[in-house]
Amino acid sequence: LADHRQLTLLYKKTAMRYLTLLLVFIVGATTVQAAASSVESIYPDELWENSVALTKSNFDSTIASEISKGKTLFVRFISSPNCRPSKKQSSGWNYVVAAFKDNADVSFADVDLKKEHKIVSGGQPGSNGWPAIRYYNQETGVKGADYVRRRPELKMSEELKIKENMIAYVESRAGTTMCSLKGDGCDDIEKAFVKEMRTAGASVQSSALASIGTTEKVDKILSMVDDSLKWELKRWIGQRHSLLKLLANEKCEGALVDEGKQQC
Repeated sequence: LADHRQLTLLYKKTAMRYLTLLLVFIVGATTVQAAASSVESIYPDELWENSVALTKSNFDSTIASEISKGKTLFVRFISSPNCRPSKKQSSGWNYVVAAFKDNADVSFADVDLKKEHKIVSGGQPGSNGWPAIRYYNQETGVKGADYVRRRPELKMSEELKIKENMIAYVESRAGTTMCSLKGDGCDDIEKAFVKEMRTAGASVQSSALASIGTTEKVDKILSMVDDSLKWELKRWIGQRHSLLKLLANEKCEGALVDEGKQQC
């Protein structure tokens, strides 16, 4: 009887040990799965509605075509779809690609260097961390220009994950804005600027647009400020330039609404 009791106790201890191991495995697997799901996919299906997959065969022609249209093309380079830093940044990139889909000044593209390792980008993608983002427009030419760090204390993937930072980057390099004359995507300062310019009339709008209408004039303005302020000033000028162009082409149905009355 004593032997039977000892044997039963041994079975119970063994069963409890196996049960504990099983629970640890389940919890661990769930944690891994949750962590994986929290990292956004680099290439969600909807991304390709607004971003072009670049290959060796279409890389040069796509860049040249977008530049000829007067656009700024932003290209993200990743080392591999399994690159964790690139996955970490994906939410920021995917956000701006969708947010600027109706903006006529910009376009977006993606390069998977694991597949397209022979692409010559004009730079050295990955030299400052992954992912690497370059932009191409009439100012840079087909060689393009690298992303300029704003938050060097952060890893590249962390800096590029910040949506507000990505918006500011796109706006400053493309000389554009998310703001529409309907008020969508505008901050209070932009809304006030649109209202002020619309009230001032076409002649003032034309004069303001002419004052920042060329690269030479913008460079002259930027030369008057400290280097630390140039990034934000260039963005500010780009936003105003974009809004003034919209105002110049405005039709009454696109007007901002203020207190229920259209300001046309």
